[in-house]
Parts: sequence; structure tokens; C-alpha cells
Amino acid sequence: MSKSSILEEKPTTPIINILQTEEGAMDFYLRRARRVGELVHQLKPVIYHQSRLGKQHFCWTGVRRYWVWDFAPVRLFINNQKGIGFEVDPSLTVDEALNAFGVYEEALGITRKPLLRLSEEFRLEMAGRKAAEGNERRFPPMKPEEMRRFVLRYCDGHIWTSRDCGNDMGMVFMPIAFGCLSIPDKVHARIYDKLMEDPGPEPETLPQPEEPEIPKAPPKPEEPEYLQPDPEVVTSIRSGIDWQDNDYRDLDVYNADLDKRNTKLREGYEKEMRQWAVQVADWETACSQAETEHAIKLQEWEKENSKFFEKHAKWRVARARWEAVTNGVGLQYLKDFGCAWADSELNHHCGRYINGKPTFTECSLMSLNDFNRAIQAARIEIERRKKIPV
Repeated sequence: MSKSSILEEKPTTPIINILQTEEGAMDFYLRRARRVGELVHQLKPVIYHQSRLGKQHFCWTGVRRYWVWDFAPVRLFINNQKGIGFEVDPSLTVDEALNAFGVYEEALGITRKPLLRLSEEFRLEMAGRKAAEGNERRFPPMKPEEMRRFVLRYCDGHIWTSRDCGNDMGMVFMPIAFGCLSIPDKVHARIYDKLMEDPGPEPETLPQPEEPEIPKAPPKPEEPEYLQPDPEVVTSIRSGIDWQDNDYRDLDVYNADLDKRNTKLREGYEKEMRQWAVQVADWETACSQAETEHAIKLQEWEKENSKFFEKHAKWRVARARWEAVTNGVGLQYLKDFGCAWADSELNHHCGRYINGKPTFTECSLMSLNDFNRAIQAARIEIERRKKIPV
């Protein structure tokens, strides 16, 4: 089958054609697609997709040459200049189309084993948006003279906006880091009363029981040093016998006295050994009891912790759902937010930090409508300046 025949017999449609049929789906998709684009365009899109998805199924040449991956119900058209064309089966619903894009994100390494399907995340975000409806923050419109001054200063390179800061908005504008865009407590209470319960902090494992304190073993009595006949005394007695000052009974008396004293030492040692044997038996019983109690505590700890992994998995899913809802709340609350901005000459700043951007201790907030007007006026002003004759 030729490549053109494949495209004709198995037609697909850009995913936006399906998503634009439901409110909020396009905005949700475009935010996710922007993340994909930022990652993929760090390398050439074709090379990146080949490294993650393998060799393309075929190439198709229209106005441009496209590398095509065909994974029903998804078809990818990739061109290094044009970018990524994500098409799906026209019969898919909004949820099915979003789930297909979620699988694509995971295949590219944007997400790793997501806890929620993309359609569920979208529905939860929309629930958060709905809960926050009527509580949006309003930003006062700029007067014409203020708008004119902003555009001219912006074109002169004196204005920093949050749109120029990437992920460093809180580092550049300290009021934002300190919560100037946070939802006030009263509004927070009104919104979150309508939402699911916060899953709370991450569950922790129970601390493992400490090793039991084993009592010290009783010291074994040392065997006494038994008395031995003193050679000098024995020699003196024998000398007395030779000179008839002593008789043999004196030597017997001396030896009998030694035996009596040694018997007393032996009996004392044997008594200490009997007492020590009793102490050892008590010590072994205490050790066995401590080890048994510790084994029981370990079994109870293992039994309780066996539930932890199941409990933790449920908490992670609940937390992901909660974050999706609260993300929707934040997006709806700041629906009218255009940008934060500050003038590098008129607003106080604290020098520059490591990325070369200034840090402002004060800033102004602009509505989305004013921001769009300002950008359009800035483009016109920049084009005008380009045409100034010199």
C-alpha cells in the first residue's frame, strides 16, 4: 500500500479539531503541548522522536517532508522546521484524544508512569475552575497615558515582565514570592468548601522497634589460688626433725592445716559457682524474654507496615487528584492576570542574582486584556522604529 493510500484509507485529524468541541480542553492541551515542544526542540524533533519511538514508519512529502509514526489511533507528522503534528482517529472522544496524548507524553519521557489519566486530570482541573467561578481576581485597567508610558519604556528595554522570566518569576519579583498572587483566606474558604477533602501530608512508616536492651551476663567467679606448702617452712621442720627439735607429726599438722584452709577456699568457690549458675539461668531467661518481646513487636510492626505501601499508593493518587483540582482553582482565580512588571530605573531592585536578572522588591500587576493591548502596541512601535530614516 502506498503512503498516500495509507493516509487516505486511514484518515486522521489534528487533535485540536476534537478538543475545540469542549470548553477548556484546548487550553489544557496547549499547556501540555507547550511542555512537549520545549523539550523536543532542545534537539531536532525528528532525531528526538527516533531516539524515543524508534525508526519512523514512513516518510511523506507534501509541501514539506514529514517523518511519520503511525500508532493507531495516533499518527505523528514530524518536521524539524514545522515541528510536531499530532493527529488522531476522528472518531475519538475528547477524553480518548487526551488519553492518547498522555500516552505520547509518557513515550517521550515527559511523564513517568502518571498516576492519573490525562482525561481525569482535565476533568478534575475543570472541576477546580468551576468551583472558583465568580471568585476571580480583578486587575484594574491601565489608563491610556500609563499604557503609553509602559509601551515606550518596554521598547526602550527598561521594563521587566514576568513573561520574560521563565520559571524565575518569584526570584525576579519578590512580592510574588511572598504571595501577592495567592488566594486570600476568605476566598480560599469559599472555594475549597466545594471541593474534595485535602488528602493531608504524606503518610510515614512507623519507626522500627529498637533493639531490646540485653542485661549484662553475670561475671563468672574466679577459681581461688590454693595454698601450697612453703618450701622454707617444710625445710625448717625437716631440719628440726634431724636435730630432734621436731618430729614428723609437726609436718603432718602443717600439711593438715594447709588442706583445711584449701578445703574452705574450695567450698567457698563451689558456693559462688552454684550462685553464679542460678544467676546465669535468670540472665538467660531475661534475654529470652526480651528477644521474644522484640520479635512480637517486629511482627506487629511488619504487619502494620505491610499496609503502608497500599496506603501510600492511595495517598499518591488522592494527592494527584487534589493537585489537579487546586491547579484548576489557581488558573481560574488568575484568569485575568496578564503579567507582573517593574521598571528597572523607577522601581527599587536589589541588584542581580545568578541568572543575570534583577530582583525587584516591588512590582505592578497588569490584566490580561491590558497585556494583549500592550504587546500589540509594542510590536507596532518596534516596527515604526525600524522604519525611521537615519
